[in-house]
Amino acid sequence: MRRFPHWQLAFLAGTLLGLSYPPLHLGFLAWVAFLPLFSIWSQNPPRQAAVNSYLAGTWAHLLSLYWIGFNSGAAFWVVLSSLIAAVLYLGIFWALLGGLLSFLYRKHPRTVWFWPLGWITLEWVRSFGPLGFPWANLAVTQSQFDALVQITDVTGSYGVSGLILL
Repeated sequence: MRRFPHWQLAFLAGTLLGLSYPPLHLGFLAWVAFLPLFSIWSQNPPRQAAVNSYLAGTWAHLLSLYWIGFNSGAAFWVVLSSLIAAVLYLGIFWALLGGLLSFLYRKHPRTVWFWPLGWITLEWVRSFGPLGFPWANLAVTQSQFDALVQITDVTGSYGVSGLILL
């Protein structure tokens, strides 16, 4: 079996996840999008896992949040720079999570069962503060599956995110 470089796995994960958000009806891709990231988190030292997670996160957000660049009456360079800044900022959360999960996995491999909780925590923390960004939660990718998103009545959007990662 051919091994892919981890940066390619990062772009694969980012592409699958980025394409799973609306308006495309490819939400099913979110169910496999994290498999390359799981490989990255479990096989890399924390620093490399953080770098590759950052690549995946920035690419996924660029693909899923492109509409920010077309949804404003401001000058093109202002809108483009705000899109780039948002994408680079949101990637930081992925880097922190990837580095932390890799570190914990190296200490105790059974922590893999806590990875969904790590993702839910990422989404929750990312929604706070003056730069809070609650829009790109993983649950949004499942908006076309009415039966699945009914659990948000009980669990909120974080329950859908946790289910996908679990």
